Amino acid sequence: DSLDERREALSDRIRVAKVKTTSSKPDEASAYQLTVTHRDAETAKKTHDALLVAWRKSTVPLAETRARIEQKIGNTQIELVAVNKSIERLESELLAGRPVEPLAMLYDQRLKFRILINNMLDQLNGADSDVVVSEPTLPDRSTGVPTLLIVALAAIAAFLLAAAWALLRTAVKHSGSPGPQSS
Repeated sequence: DSLDERREALSDRIRVAKVKTTSSKPDEASAYQLTVTHRDAETAKKTHDALLVAWRKSTVPLAETRARIEQKIGNTQIELVAVNKSIERLESELLAGRPVEPLAMLYDQRLKFRILINNMLDQLNGADSDVVVSEPTLPDRSTGVPTLLIVALAAIAAFLLAAAWALLRTAVKHSGSPGPQSS
């Protein structure tokens, strides 16, 4: 097999599907699922794992990008501390019986900062947010040639071979005997 044939065979067993899309951009996926099918479960798992390892390695940021991400994490953590202090202050005012309206907004902001920090930490580790880790999927039916088809084709081939052999024997018998004589 040539390298191109191997690539084509591998591409037939790999599927990548959108798992999650954003409501604002339905054409763009925010998460994908990798599915690898193969007759052999061990081969499917090895292929699946190798593809995920290669993807993760390819997403590890370079030193300059890494420094920028680390700086963004630091800035976001400072903002998160400020939001937490504001929440603590407003919660104490709420306990004192004073009306507090922006508390829900601050809770949302705190959640957004936490998610943002986690996503940036994932980027530093090379696990981009669009990688979905899952077990390899095995096919529902065998992906090989069905056994019944192989048996049927072998029976047809045997019948044709036997018929050809019988015709050949008959032709050889008649060619050795003298034909009708004319006078």
